Amino acid sequence: MKLFSDVREPSGLLLSGVAAAAGLVLGLPLPAAILVGISVMAVKVTAGVAIDRLASLVRQTPPDLPPTVALLCQGQLAHNFARMELALAERLAARAV
Repeated sequence: MKLFSDVREPSGLLLSGVAAAAGLVLGLPLPAAILVGISVMAVKVTAGVAIDRLASLVRQTPPDLPPTVALLCQGQLAHNFARMELALAERLAARAV
């Protein structure tokens, strides 16, 4: 599984170890420094899984939709230079999408 290979990846282990060591250098107690290292590893692994899922969803989009999907991933309904009038607040429109 991809999750297990992400956990065993050397760069993730190195990054979490460096974060834990930095916590110790900054004066955190050992349990807190270990928790920092575990948190960094968890964020790295979950971010990788989320990026993989997003990439698979983008690959499944029909050929005419990638520009629209790219805008929606950025939280936009249209390009910044496009004049677009909606009859409701922008935040409500973004939440609706």
